Amino acid sequence: MEEIRQSDLPGVGRCYEYATAAGQRVGVVVRSSGRRDLVVYAEDDPDAVVESVDMSLDEAQTLAAALTDQPLGTARASLAAVIDGVAVDWRSVPEGFGSRTIGDLQIRSRTGASVVAVVRDGEVDPAPAPDRVIDSRDTVVVLGTPDAIADVFALFETG
Repeated sequence: MEEIRQSDLPGVGRCYEYATAAGQRVGVVVRSSGRRDLVVYAEDDPDAVVESVDMSLDEAQTLAAALTDQPLGTARASLAAVIDGVAVDWRSVPEGFGSRTIGDLQIRSRTGASVVAVVRDGEVDPAPAPDRVIDSRDTVVVLGTPDAIADVFALFETG
């Protein structure tokens, strides 16, 4: 069995990575919100991710069951690496969302979480103002409790 290297990602979660027998490096980032990222690293740059798959806990458990040829268990993993009850997570805005400002969405007052950055076309807008327009081209970075973060992402799903 290959050795798995674990590292804390403060405010984000935990990363588990290992090298396959063929030398390819893969990893799983377990976000504080419970979402997972399955990542494949570049062969020539140990920090560059060449592929990433964003998964819910249920999707990750389904994949784990398939990889191990085991029935899907009912146990659910607890949230990891929540620092003093605060977590950070990010997600792409769904295609059908439209365009709305952070202020119009009333994200903080409705959920208790804050949008701390918006990423569009590789450009980061840290600490975006309430008049920042969000649409399906964006990845939104949110800070709050895991439940509040889930509520923010639910807003993007329901509009």
